[in-house]
Parts: sequence; structure tokens; C-alpha cells
Amino acid sequence: MPARVNSGMDAEFSGSLEWGEFEYAIAECPWEVRFADVRQGQGSFRPEDYEAGVLFGRNAELRWRRMRNGKFRWVRYREGAAEGTEATDAAELNWRRMVLWGEPVEGSAEPEWWEPRIQRWIKEYPGAFGGKRVAVALKPYRIEAEVPRPGGEEGQRVKILLARYVGLEEVPKEEQ
Repeated sequence: MPARVNSGMDAEFSGSLEWGEFEYAIAECPWEVRFADVRQGQGSFRPEDYEAGVLFGRNAELRWRRMRNGKFRWVRYREGAAEGTEATDAAELNWRRMVLWGEPVEGSAEPEWWEPRIQRWIKEYPGAFGGKRVAVALKPYRIEAEVPRPGGEEGQRVKILLARYVGLEEVPKEEQ
């Protein structure tokens, strides 16, 4: 069954989420970029505290961004959903992963990563990835959508390629 894409705009949205669909979150605001493990539920993580971000898991992803009016524009991708625009698999694109920040620190007591470009210790990645480079696994899709034109002219149908985050994985040594 194909994935479906839905979108909306709300002042708050985390209270209506099915948290069991998501495993991780990457959120950002002017003073912080946060990686959160949400496999046990929302916990202290509140998406609305961040300007933008993504929640993701094996079968669902939700991206959000705060608009100038203070509301959040969100887009949700869900495998097997009944409603929304159909997104078809585009596996032929061979988009596999996006490497995350941080080089693993060998010999540390707890799993941690150091990112010299931003001068920051990263300790939020799951411990199972200790000593390894971490990447977000991607799944590519293709959707068709109507792009409106200004002045009320008839829109144009276009094909859009996108990649959904589906989980975390180790970066193979030969790709580092």
C-alpha cells in the first residue's frame, strides 16, 4: 500500500499525534538543535518549543515549521494511510542515507560524538551507535501535485521527488 501525504496548519499539534508512530525527532530553534529519542513516547519533548523539525519512524514522518503568524505548518507522510495525496515509491533513485553530525569518540565511558565544525559534543544518539558514524535512513517517494499560478491562471501538474526519514543506521566504513 502506498504512503499518503497530508498537511495542515495549527497553533498546536503534538497533543493529537500518535506517538507510537515515531522513534526519533530532530528539532531546531535559534539557540538549539536537539536530537530526541521518542520511542517511549513524548516524554519532555514538545515539538511546539522549536521553530522547525521532523519526527520520524519506520512508517511515518511529520515535519513542521513555525510560520510568521505563529501557527505551525506541518506535513505528515504515513505508509498505508487511507487519506491524503498518494506518494509512490521511487526506489530507483537509490537515496539511502543522510549522515548526521559528529565523529564517534573512541574510548569514552559513555557513547559520544564530537563535531569540530560546530565545536559541540553530541551525546543524544542512541547508545547502540557508540563508536560508529550515525545516519538517517531515507526512503524516496514521488508525488504529483498541482502547482497554482498567480492571477487565477490554471495550475500546472508537476512530479515532485522527496525523501522520508525512516530510522537511524550505522554508516558503513567504506562510505566514511
